[in-house]
Amino acid sequence: MTRRDGSPRIGRMDHQRSVVLPFPPQDSRARRRRARISARRLVRRNDVDTNAEWDVLLTRAVQAWCWRDPDSIRVVEQCLARLKASVEADWS
Repeated sequence: MTRRDGSPRIGRMDHQRSVVLPFPPQDSRARRRRARISARRLVRRNDVDTNAEWDVLLTRAVQAWCWRDPDSIRVVEQCLARLKASVEADWS
């Protein structure tokens, strides 16, 4: 329904067709809330650990660039292997 000026008109509600939906009990809502909060904490902790591993990679890469020795390259490769497993798990 529209008016002559083109703006929409709000229709009347038909209260005879109204439906009352039951709300879940308070304890089930509280359980879901606790589950969401604990899941967020798990994700944040995992992100912190993963970000720390990326920081280690950057530090080791700079050290390998400075030293240019086989041990430094090996440490970078090990760090990359750990990150590769983490990234593949995230993307699978």
